[in-house]
Amino acid sequence: MANAATLYDDDNYSGASFTSTSRGTNGIPVARNDKASSLTNTGAETYCENSDCSGQTFSWTGNANALSAINSGLGLTQSWNDRISGIK
Repeated sequence: MANAATLYDDDNYSGASFTSTSRGTNGIPVARNDKASSLTNTGAETYCENSDCSGQTFSWTGNANALSAINSGLGLTQSWNDRISGIK
């Protein structure tokens, strides 16, 4: 079984959500791009700022209740809140 990643619109795993077991350009529908504020993983995943997985990425294992606190691969004043558009 593939790893599953669930993206939530709000912090603390609340709001609308989308679960994906696909990767690459099919991983996150366009309508769900740039909306995630928290996430859960069943394994390790690499998240991308662009749907084709170009641009910045970060790898994460486990859950993140506030993507606003994660700036891996970004500048100090930036975060991954409302920035994820792809999974690889």
